[in-house]
Amino acid sequence: MNKKRTYAMNPKRFVNVGYIGNMGSDWVNTDYHLSMLITQNILYAAYHEARSISEIADLVGVQNSLVEEEVYFLEENGFMDKVADDKYSTIMLLHDLSKDVYEERHKIFSKYAEIVCEKYIPLLLEWITVGDEFIRPAFSIFHSPFSIHKREAGGGLSMPALSTLHPSLSTKIYTPQKDPNFLLWSLITIVFCSKLNTLNTEKELTKHSIKRNDGGDFVAVASLENDFVLSYDKEIYKTFEDKMMYFDAENFYVKQYDTYYDDRTIEWNRVLQKEYSSLYRYIKGEINYHPETTEFFDEMYRKGLLTCQAPHHINIIVSAMPLSELVDILPPLPNNFIDLKDELAHEIFNISKNQYPPHVQEMFHAFCQHSFSSADMIIRILEFLLLNGTLKPLTDFQKKTVNTIMFCDVLPS
Repeated sequence: MNKKRTYAMNPKRFVNVGYIGNMGSDWVNTDYHLSMLITQNILYAAYHEARSISEIADLVGVQNSLVEEEVYFLEENGFMDKVADDKYSTIMLLHDLSKDVYEERHKIFSKYAEIVCEKYIPLLLEWITVGDEFIRPAFSIFHSPFSIHKREAGGGLSMPALSTLHPSLSTKIYTPQKDPNFLLWSLITIVFCSKLNTLNTEKELTKHSIKRNDGGDFVAVASLENDFVLSYDKEIYKTFEDKMMYFDAENFYVKQYDTYYDDRTIEWNRVLQKEYSSLYRYIKGEINYHPETTEFFDEMYRKGLLTCQAPHHINIIVSAMPLSELVDILPPLPNNFIDLKDELAHEIFNISKNQYPPHVQEMFHAFCQHSFSSADMIIRILEFLLLNGTLKPLTDFQKKTVNTIMFCDVLPS
């Protein structure tokens, strides 16, 4: 079979591009390159088999000079490796899985997500609340393996009024509209999943990190878009990005998870850093509403960071505690979670390993050790809690800033 121009006629597309570790100071340029279709097809062309520049160009359907220029960038930045005099191999971890493997992985992740919800979410809600406001439901809703997409919505755990929250949450965290449901979304995605991450051992995965001149040190991961029909709604799991944005000169940082449940776009996120700096100045009282600042407030409302009517309220969760402190004060994880983490990693590796080329098998094995706090788990935990009613649906305006926490030295008044 002549493979010439194969990807030109049927290009490969990446979804769920992510980076485990520190992206480095030039992360915007890196992200831009990996979002380009030609870069994605060059990476895929040399993934399952090492290829020369001309072989890659034939597959992608472009001139050798274009491939050579992009391969130079990818090699310089650690995404490709020169394995012979004229051949290159992609060392990024690409999930290029069959339909059957996707179906099995879904069952496995759904099973463990239900166990996590059963064992920990009641502990979290008891800790969140103070006094007798917490209503303990019957937890029979949890005991139905693999039923996450068959369960009727409703019947979940009750959320109390914000006034009954744990003192650390009521005095050190600002919640828009004092909505405990909005707070719970971010506590689960950001704080609880960061706590799950404490079970991980970084040593094995960091051996495979890309170390860059700009300080970046990460493992790059992506999934291949596919057109087969699955028994579950794959759109729910198609979008996920975990971002930490530091603003060293301004004494704050932002942690954000982008998922199917928010209303953000890639382009929107790329220009958001300057808006966070402006929001910080507004919180500190350095920006006030008057005719000269109307454009600023209109833009902040469009981005969802402020409400439109004066007084302009902050529409993002703000914590006066650093993330590490917030993670530490959550209830401890059950003792058997370490065993569950290892069991999940073993199951996912065994059913998936044959789908990865030999040169990334060791990397994939290390990657599986992080399955318990992965996007696959986080999204299924959110989905499960939304379906059973523990989490309530978000408003359109909340979707602009959900699963985002701004950690800084001052709270909005």
